[in-house]
Amino acid sequence: MRSIQVQFASGREVLNSYWGFLKNGGLVLADPNDLTEGDNVVLDVKIKSLKRSYKLAARVVKRAPDGNRAFVAFNEVQSQDIILNAA
Repeated sequence: MRSIQVQFASGREVLNSYWGFLKNGGLVLADPNDLTEGDNVVLDVKIKSLKRSYKLAARVVKRAPDGNRAFVAFNEVQSQDIILNAA
């Protein structure tokens, strides 16, 4: 399982990247490098304005056709409330 660092300047940016069309939520990642559909990842989400970071288990469920974005879904055992409350 890969660890991916994701940084946001503020909670507003987290909410802009939040992908709520899934049962457990997820994030849209810009510039996903070499992530492919089905990859299991641990996201190390840092919110600079809060000076906090959160670890979230997720899986890549889709790549944008242009390759510039990856859609990751939080695992069922992972509570999305942690990141939403932080935002």
